[in-house]
Amino acid sequence: RTVTSAPEIVSASGRDWPERVLPGWIELVALCCGLLVSLGLGYWAVQHNTHGERLRFEHEAGNMAHSIHLRLRGYEEMLRGAGALFEIPGETTRAEFAAYARALDLQSRYPGLHTLSFARYVRAEDRAAYDRRRRPLAPGQVYRELEIHPRGERNDYVVTEYLEVLK
Repeated sequence: RTVTSAPEIVSASGRDWPERVLPGWIELVALCCGLLVSLGLGYWAVQHNTHGERLRFEHEAGNMAHSIHLRLRGYEEMLRGAGALFEIPGETTRAEFAAYARALDLQSRYPGLHTLSFARYVRAEDRAAYDRRRRPLAPGQVYRELEIHPRGERNDYVVTEYLEVLK
């Protein structure tokens, strides 16, 4: 008896060669494609998250800058009001300055403010006249000589006349 093997069937087109040469190649290609897609999506997610964080930071920074601007604007308006108090005719008294500071309710409206003061600019040639017109602290009080500190001759002076410490 002769044993013959079954004839090998080969397709006419020869398209079955990859399966014979590289078994499991479809699975390998699918794995590589999946890894590439996963890496691409991971990169996109990191970039998207970074962009979102940057936008959120810029938005919060803008809000904070606006808030600071408004707060400083309020301080500026309060100081302009204090300056206007000294623009009225006649000398502003210590009592008027204290009443103005109380009326502003500075402690609740401006919590960062600890004192409110008024300082006058005096040129050297005007110092003698300035010293002559200084007034007592309040009616009935004995006038005491106030000195400009630091002592010494200068071209100009900035003299603190009124100081309200906020409690």
